[in-house]
Amino acid sequence: TTTAAAVPVVRLPAVSVVNFARRSMEEVWVRVDVPLGDGARDGEEGGTAASDDVVVDPIVESVLSECESPDYLSRVTAVGHRESHYDATWTESTLVCFLEESGDLDEILEEFRREVEEVCPGWYRWFDRKALHVTLRCLDSR
Repeated sequence: TTTAAAVPVVRLPAVSVVNFARRSMEEVWVRVDVPLGDGARDGEEGGTAASDDVVVDPIVESVLSECESPDYLSRVTAVGHRESHYDATWTESTLVCFLEESGDLDEILEEFRREVEEVCPGWYRWFDRKALHVTLRCLDSR
């Protein structure tokens, strides 16, 4: 008999409203974290909150609900971009989840990078670990 491998848990304590200078998130100008789940809120022990939480929370909720749209997948899987797209100067506001450092996740990422480099040496530029995130949606209306 075989046993299933443990699935690493990636904690997403907050979504972040950010204004950035590069799409890679390696240069963020403003970051406002909005706690998720059991995250501490303003007035609770250990909590910090943006002064405009009342405005941010409804925006976050509306963006998160977009994944239920029938055309969501086709919009988020549009033709991809190259390194220059992510490194070029570009100012925009967006909603992201930064992925906290985690032994399990970091080990998986390092193994993935090693395997990719074995097959395609030098083909990719890996972004800084502190910039690792999941983009939920752009908040600008360009």
